[in-house]
Amino acid sequence: MRRAAQFFFASIFLVLFVQTRYPAPEARHLDLFLLFTPLLPFVAVTGLLFGRGFCSWVCPMGALIDIGNRIFGPGTTATTYGWCERLRPVPIVLFIFLMVPLLFGINIVFFLDPLALFNRILTVVLFPLFTWFIPGVLHLFGIIPGLAGVSSGMQSAWERWIVPEGPNMLIHIWPVALLLAVIWALEFASPRFWCRFICPAGTLLGRVSRGSRFGRRVSETCVKCGNCHRICPMGAIPAGAFDQTRPEVCTNCLDCAKSCPGEVAAISFGFGSGAGKHLPSPPLVSSRRNFIGAVAGGIVTTGLFKAGLSNRDDSAQLIRPPGALPESTFLLLCVKCMACVRVCRSNGGCLQPGQIHGSLLELWSPEAVMRSGYCEFNCNLCGRACLSGAIRRLPIAEKQKTCMGQAFFRKDICIPHNRHEDCLVCEEHCPVPDKAIKFENREFTKPDGSAVKVKLPYVDRKLCIGCGICENKCPLPGQGGIYVTGEDARRSKGKMQSIY
Repeated sequence: MRRAAQFFFASIFLVLFVQTRYPAPEARHLDLFLLFTPLLPFVAVTGLLFGRGFCSWVCPMGALIDIGNRIFGPGTTATTYGWCERLRPVPIVLFIFLMVPLLFGINIVFFLDPLALFNRILTVVLFPLFTWFIPGVLHLFGIIPGLAGVSSGMQSAWERWIVPEGPNMLIHIWPVALLLAVIWALEFASPRFWCRFICPAGTLLGRVSRGSRFGRRVSETCVKCGNCHRICPMGAIPAGAFDQTRPEVCTNCLDCAKSCPGEVAAISFGFGSGAGKHLPSPPLVSSRRNFIGAVAGGIVTTGLFKAGLSNRDDSAQLIRPPGALPESTFLLLCVKCMACVRVCRSNGGCLQPGQIHGSLLELWSPEAVMRSGYCEFNCNLCGRACLSGAIRRLPIAEKQKTCMGQAFFRKDICIPHNRHEDCLVCEEHCPVPDKAIKFENREFTKPDGSAVKVKLPYVDRKLCIGCGICENKCPLPGQGGIYVTGEDARRSKGKMQSIY
């Protein structure tokens, strides 16, 4: 039953993910997927009803971890006791450590939000892999005699419904792929290691679930065989006390009930006062030393972020999406979910997972790389896909007037400036009605003494919005003869619309 529920919810999330693309009707909520995160209060209160059931029944990150366990990991849910028991204080200590910087405007905790993390991995790693792998498989099917028609039909359906925009390739794929590899590798230490010790949403649900009326019940027919203790992936059933449960880590996965001998069937789950014996509630932190250490570590981390000096050269090259809030507020609200990158990939494709330019907080935040794509003039989907409000939702008319940056010519390689030959590509593609790229007619003398008239392009800074289509379409290999920087970018100063 739980596997069916995981498949059902994962299917819903995947459908929402695929539908996050251009064009999207105004009625479609592109941020609906991320509304399910337990770090939001109205989702976290579900812990009062079902405990940490979200983690094993709904959470797509939990399903992805289970898949990794089966394919690449040990393939078992039997937990590792002993040294894992000594890590029991870690989740709440880590949660406090992550929350302290948030009080000072440094958002680290949402780096680890399970839905933002899943969407990041899906956008940057898994979906690009599938868009590369599936067409190749369908092509191989087409080689088999009698299957050419079926293969062609499946490929047409794939291109129409899944990737009408073509392969979803992104840059900087390796850091996110490495993160996924680490999460899966932790399964060798203990099943659901990430969920049990690291995930801040799981920790929050665990604290809330102490008040849940739903839980595990053990009848008097229990024969003390210990199967439930050994099979529990979260270590929620203590040794020698098989009728008791640690609700802050129990995800109601029902594995213990399935492991109970059929003739005994002593374990069940349900609501009410008889819903199991809970171990006494542990303190918020196991010791004053752990609490002070978590707070001190959070303060020191905050100080390191605040004391760092950004590289002015790199900062000038950084281009944010249209509607992005001022940089400090943007980094505070951005959860690095890559929803804006996903929806942009289906259109102009300029947004890419960000690199570290001067601060760790810039990692995986969306930045425009114009040589890889451009900002479509008639698109405002990045703001609509942003749940956190880091990118304001701009009407199309306002978005078309919002400056992302400024374009500049590299006159040492630009064809008209360097070779004295006409090239009109940048001006032809400029979407601004009055054309932000203008021409100046100049006459030059060739080496053979003949005169030639050339149209030298220049940028009208009053009209340029920094959309980057000129840089993207420049026919030169490598660096373009024109490039865009974040200079003169108009960062939105509207009221924050974050749901967090």
